[in-house]
Amino acid sequence: MQQANALLALVDENTAWVKPEILTIGAGKIAALKNADKNLALRFGFYLDNMLRAAPRALGAEGEAAIALTEDIQQQPGYIYGQLSDSELPYPVIKLSDGTEVRLDSAAYEKYRQVENRADRKLVFDSFWNAWKQFEGTTGGILTSEATKNEFLAEVRKFPGVLPSQLFDDNLPEVIYKTLVAQANAGLPTLHRYFGLRKKLLGIQGELDYYDVYPSMFTSESVPRFSLPDAQAITFEALKPYGESTWQRPVLTRR
Repeated sequence: MQQANALLALVDENTAWVKPEILTIGAGKIAALKNADKNLALRFGFYLDNMLRAAPRALGAEGEAAIALTEDIQQQPGYIYGQLSDSELPYPVIKLSDGTEVRLDSAAYEKYRQVENRADRKLVFDSFWNAWKQFEGTTGGILTSEATKNEFLAEVRKFPGVLPSQLFDDNLPEVIYKTLVAQANAGLPTLHRYFGLRKKLLGIQGELDYYDVYPSMFTSESVPRFSLPDAQAITFEALKPYGESTWQRPVLTRR
């Protein structure tokens, strides 16, 4: 993956002149060209509109090439975290109350943090996060490098801050993000009422702990199971509105 992304960064470096060259044409002429050529508008309209939207943040050919040179560097925090999380972190092996032995990687943690036995849930939680705590400095370093990268990109593109920089690619107004945060805070009393109900239904005496928010509050006689063909059928049905040419059933079936 790193080699592929390094190659992509090289492609971006060698095509960094494209955006400045197109922007020199000007918004008016680009609009006229799209109006005159419907195929151009159909195939590249969004790409061109998005490029024009970013025009105030665009650099010259040399500047864009310099930014492209940093793309591989920008990926490093994610690479380092993935290497630690997916490969090198020594996840613990625990034994649950029913005798089941579990190696608590990320997938196993998500599965076993919702078991019915509360002592098992606590064991899962403590064991998993204590393993991560041994690398607290490393994860802090990864976070710092990611934050530094984001600050660099915001400054070089002359954004007023990191938040608008991060929202720009999705064309998401900052007010939407801040409204979401504000409404989440405003809804905390309702969340606390829910936690109180969860505590009651689970029969927990004392404080509700973090590992108590995952198990089901209701008993079920039969847990749904889905085979691979079941999952494929559900996926194909969900993708129907997009048209088969956009997702190619034979390709997905082979995978």
